[in-house]
This record gives sequence, structure tokens and C-alpha cells, in this order.
Amino acid sequence: MGRKSDPTSFAYATSEISAATSESPPTLNTPPVAVPNIDDVNSDLKGLPSLPYEVRSYEPYSVCSLAYEGGPKGFQALAGYIFGRNEEGEKMQMTTPVFMGREGGGRRMSFVMPSDYWGDEAKLRENAPTPIEGTGIVKVPVGGEVRAAMWYGGIGSQAAAEEKGDELFRAIGEDEEWRIVGGREGMMVANYNDPFTSPWKRRNEVQFKVERRGMS
Repeated sequence: MGRKSDPTSFAYATSEISAATSESPPTLNTPPVAVPNIDDVNSDLKGLPSLPYEVRSYEPYSVCSLAYEGGPKGFQALAGYIFGRNEEGEKMQMTTPVFMGREGGGRRMSFVMPSDYWGDEAKLRENAPTPIEGTGIVKVPVGGEVRAAMWYGGIGSQAAAEEKGDELFRAIGEDEEWRIVGGREGMMVANYNDPFTSPWKRRNEVQFKVERRGMS
């Protein structure tokens, strides 16, 4: 008997993203993309570039974010906000990656916003379009932080994400320099490709926030 679909799972979210975007305007896939400015400090801080994971220092950036329980509405709301369904009617470029993580008993999905809106909270509040009231979308500045990331391909199923998450969690547990902040529940999944990209060409990641051992 097959496993029952979990409407809060990463796999369910990925399948619903595909369903939602297949019905969206073709412009979803045509805008140029932007990514957070990543300073890959793995080789400098660890001296072990052959490790199966990277330790990265992320500079501050901003996201639009929404708590969701399942179904395509979460992705559609965030995509709508990016493509002009906001108080100002302002259209923005589509960005990558899409982040998904746990929050309480549900999930939170976040789109990285265009770099014009990266910076402190005041800059984000004043310059980024205002979400329409009732959508549940919030604009959130993400401060500079260090994360460990492990890459995997394929469609980004829940099983693959959890397997890689366990692998990364164990690896960092054995790392002599870094430790995970927030425990196993702090795992984030990053999807870098649109749903129409062939599975063997896709890039997915699991990430944990980390800090140097002995910092606290």
C-alpha cells in the first residue's frame, strides 16, 4: 500500500508547485533570476573542499514568506505577490531559490526577493511592495548567517529531503568546528529550479544554520 500524501510535506509542496505553475502565465519562467550573495567560506574556514557539504556565510537578504498547510495556495499567493498582486501593483523579477521549512505543526514557504529590497527592515518596509491584507504574506529581512548545505538532485521528494537532512545533521554532529543551531527541526529545503526542469538537471539543497563550537 502506498504512503498516504502528507499535505504538509516537502514532496506535496513540490507537486503542488508544479500544478500551480503549470497553470500560471508563461512569464513565471522567463524573468531573470537573482540569488543571495553567498561567500563560500568552506575552503577558508575548514580547508576541506572535498567534504560532501559546504559551510557558507550568507550576506543579509530579504524574503516574502507565508505559512501554509498544503495545496497550491501558498505558492500561488507568493507568486502572485511577486507578479503584481500587491497594494502597489508592482511586478518584480522571479527569484531563486524557494525555501521551505518547518514552523510549529505546519510549514513556511519563502521566496527570495529581488536584490533591490535587500537590507535592513526599514529599507524593506519602505521600498518593497505592500502585501494585500488577508493574504498572510509578510516581508522578512534575513540577517547575515552561516549555514551548512548539502546538495541533491531529482524532484525534491520528502524522502530525499529527509534522508539528506539526516545525513547532513549527522555529518555536522561529527564536525569539530561547527555545530547546528536549532536542532533537527531547523532544517530548510532550497529548490533552485522551476518545475519544468528535468529531474536529472535539478538542484535541491538541505540546509541548517550553524555556528562555531564554543561560541555560546
